[in-house]
Amino acid sequence: HPEVTPTDPGFSRQWHMRVINLERAWDINDGARDVVVAVIDSGLAMASDVLRFPRYYDGRLQVINVPFAPSTDIVSSNRLVAPYDFMYEDTLPYDMDGHGTHVTGTVGQLANAESGVGVAFNARLMPIKVCLSEWEILFFFAEDGVTPLPPAFEGGVCFASDEARAIRYAADNGAKVLN
Repeated sequence: HPEVTPTDPGFSRQWHMRVINLERAWDINDGARDVVVAVIDSGLAMASDVLRFPRYYDGRLQVINVPFAPSTDIVSSNRLVAPYDFMYEDTLPYDMDGHGTHVTGTVGQLANAESGVGVAFNARLMPIKVCLSEWEILFFFAEDGVTPLPPAFEGGVCFASDEARAIRYAADNGAKVLN
C-alpha cells in the first residue's frame, strides 16, 4: 500500500502518474529531494518582471512590454540552481511560449499545489534556455510586425550548438538528471 500520496486536489486527475507506478517510487524516494534536474528547453516562468523589447515598426522605434510572473506551483525559495539562458547569455531564462515551464512542471511541480504534482516534486531545478520562441523571433526579426516568418523559424528554433553547451553547463553545475 503506497504511503506517499500527494494531497493535491488535481492528483486524482493525474492518471498517468498511477500508470507509471509513481506512488511506489515515491515510497522509495519521496520526490528526489537531493537531486538537481536540469530542464533544457525554452526557459521557465521563474520571476516577476517586465521585459522590454525594442523594435522598429513603420519606421519608428517602439517598445513592447512583456510582463512575467513566476509559476508558484514550481518556483519556491532555494529551489532553482544555476539557471542560465544561452540565447541571451544571462541568468534569467524567461520562457516566452510556456513549453519549458510545462516540462519543468511535469518534472518538478511542487506537491500539495492546486493543480497536481510533478514526478520529482522535491527535486531542485536548473532551468536552462536553449530555444527562441516564435514570439521572440517575431519581436526581433519581423520588422513590420506582419511579414510571416520563414518556415524554418515557425514555432521557434533551438540550435544544437546551444544544446551541447547546455548539457556541459548542467553537468558542470551539479545536475544529475537532464531533460
